[in-house]
Amino acid sequence: MLSLLRLLPSSSSGGNKPVVYDGTAWYEIAPIDQVSTSQQQRPLPPISNSWKDPNVEIYVSIVSFRDSERCANTLKDLFAKAKYPDRIRVGLVQQTAQDEKDCMDLFCGNKMWQSMSTCTRAKQVSSILMAKFESKGPSFARYLTQEDMGNAEFCMQTDSHVNFVRGWDVVALDTWAATKNEYAVLSTSLPDSMKTSSEAITSSKVVPHLCSSSWTDRGMVRNDKAKAAANLQEPILSNLWSAGFSFSKCHAERKVPPDPHLHQCWDGEEFAKYARYLSIYIYIYIYKYISFMNIRT
Repeated sequence: MLSLLRLLPSSSSGGNKPVVYDGTAWYEIAPIDQVSTSQQQRPLPPISNSWKDPNVEIYVSIVSFRDSERCANTLKDLFAKAKYPDRIRVGLVQQTAQDEKDCMDLFCGNKMWQSMSTCTRAKQVSSILMAKFESKGPSFARYLTQEDMGNAEFCMQTDSHVNFVRGWDVVALDTWAATKNEYAVLSTSLPDSMKTSSEAITSSKVVPHLCSSSWTDRGMVRNDKAKAAANLQEPILSNLWSAGFSFSKCHAERKVPPDPHLHQCWDGEEFAKYARYLSIYIYIYIYKYISFMNIRT
């Protein structure tokens, strides 16, 4: 979206104006009505108002590699902070060591959770448990999380060490609808709440913005460290996609599922999926915080 940006002084964050930072300078985002009609490409708007329905299903894909305790905390926070937790379903893939506790045991507080009536959210989680030596990398594991997607309308992918803003489900749906694009995907890197307090993150007007990538020594394309966007009044297009957070209609995931053949691939996983997204006219956006990293060791 650089064609819609105006260069500001490098020392300026634009006051209250929407801006992005590319690592060297801030760029002001021009209002859409200042862009010529020939430059405006209007995507297909949402085909229904299902995003307003408190019962619309959100399917959340989570992959955990030797991360059971934080995985359990992520599940607890996911359900506790959703405004309508009954509509949430989770596809979880765990890759654990022999002596490691099960994320679901920790989530429910008991190894007998499958027969317990007290762990009411367990029935909303579909868990695949595999040994760490069976792991074939993140893309294959993410592919497995989609086995129980079913007919869910909205899909979210995130990591196993994440905290959420309160009412994240409504925030995500409202943000998706604000793109006015049936094929929108919300995605960005997540900030680390161990380096900045969660209160400061959620109140900040600055959000991570992925705007560049680079080649590795092995010939793979890797996302560079996120830069920033500030004072956004509406979603803006992003240049890249992040595996750490992604939210969209599930038809995006059905058309562009994680690649099960990218075994043991870390660099290149995100850019490969991003390229496949673009091939079928799916757009990547950022806007505001829905969740943030919690990478406490």
